[in-house]
Amino acid sequence: MNLIELLPNPVFIKNTSGIYTDCNKAFEELTGFNRQQIIGASAYQIAPKELADIYNKADQRLLKTGVTQEYRSLIIGNDRCRYDVIFFKNLIKTDQEITGIFGFIKEIHKIKGNTPYPVDILYGKKLLTSREIDVLQYLSKGLTSGEIALQLGLSRHTVNHHLKIIYSKLGTTNKISTISFARKINLID
Repeated sequence: MNLIELLPNPVFIKNTSGIYTDCNKAFEELTGFNRQQIIGASAYQIAPKELADIYNKADQRLLKTGVTQEYRSLIIGNDRCRYDVIFFKNLIKTDQEITGIFGFIKEIHKIKGNTPYPVDILYGKKLLTSREIDVLQYLSKGLTSGEIALQLGLSRHTVNHHLKIIYSKLGTTNKISTISFARKINLID
């Protein structure tokens, strides 16, 4: 049994590159992402950029100073509402090296009167162009770049260019994480 599952509060573990390597069920429930979506992702793939920037800076400061952190921030929960939280973060070390970051969310308070963020505000004003959405729709159906190019009357090079832009805008690195995240934020069916 994974020991972090015994903790009632949301817990996560990241490597020194900021990639999630573990989490408990409470963290899944808070974020609305399942374990398969979280493990291997960065904060930029499960949180809006403005919040991911805060988390990333705190992580970098922890890695640089080694000083245990306790700070207040926001999280967008699985209901797309804002939650005021207190993060506790510490380094995971062996005798010779730092191997990661242990994070624990100590307090979680839903901000009163807040309504769910529309996806387009949460993840950017106009996240993808209509052409990028078309490419993403075909990608989610399992088509290759060449097949998408034929469907849309584009060159393979243009489709690959659109895919690079989509990955950049969504903060993803491959087809699987891109499709998963796009479905999560309702960009595609």
